[in-house]
Amino acid sequence: MSGITQADGLPHIGPFDLADLPADERERADFGALLIPRVDGTWLRLSRTGPLPALVVTDGTSTIELSVLAAPRGEGLWAQIREDLRSALQEQDESNQAIERPGPRGLELHLPVVTDQGPTRARVVGVDGPRWFLCAVFTGEAATLPAAAPALEELLAATVVVRGSEPMPVREPLPLLPPDRRAAPVVEVPAPRAASEVITLGARGLFA
Repeated sequence: MSGITQADGLPHIGPFDLADLPADERERADFGALLIPRVDGTWLRLSRTGPLPALVVTDGTSTIELSVLAAPRGEGLWAQIREDLRSALQEQDESNQAIERPGPRGLELHLPVVTDQGPTRARVVGVDGPRWFLCAVFTGEAATLPAAAPALEELLAATVVVRGSEPMPVREPLPLLPPDRRAAPVVEVPAPRAASEVITLGARGLFA
C-alpha cells in the first residue's frame, strides 16, 4: 500500500510508514523516528528542550513543528487529541475556540497559540499511522493559508515514520536524534535562519 490509510474518499498521501517507504529515490535525513526529505528553501532544527522532542522546519514565512507519538495497535489517537485540545482551550478561556476544518489528510484543528513572538494562530494536522501518531503544527502564513507554504507541505507529504518494534506506552514520544554527521549532509541548518521556538501543544500535558 502506498502511504497511510486516509479518511474515506481521500487520497493516500504522506507521511508514510517505513513499511510503505516510497520508491521515489529522494534523499532523506535520518532523525531516528522520522526520515525527513530534503526540500529546497527550507531550514530545519531539532528541538529536544520542550515537553516533546520535535523537528522544527521553516521556509522563512511559515513553520511546521513535527512530533511523533506511540499509538495503540489498530486504534488512532487524533480524534481524542482533538477533543483534548478543544477542552483545554475552553478551560483557559471560553472565548478561545478551536475550529475543525477538512484538509487533505482529514480533519484539521485551527486554534490560537502563544509563541515567543506572542499570540498567533496554528493549524494542527494529525496523522494516525500503524502504532504511531504524527502531529504537525503549522504557524505563520500556512496556519490560515495552506497554499502559502508548498515547500513545507511537500516535506510533510514525503516524511517517513520509523516506529520500531519495541513496545511503548501510548502517547510516549518516539525518539528524535541528530542525523549521522559522518554522512553527506542532507538538511542544512544555518543558525541565522533557525526558526523561533514554537509552542509545543504537549506543554499543557495533552499528550501525556
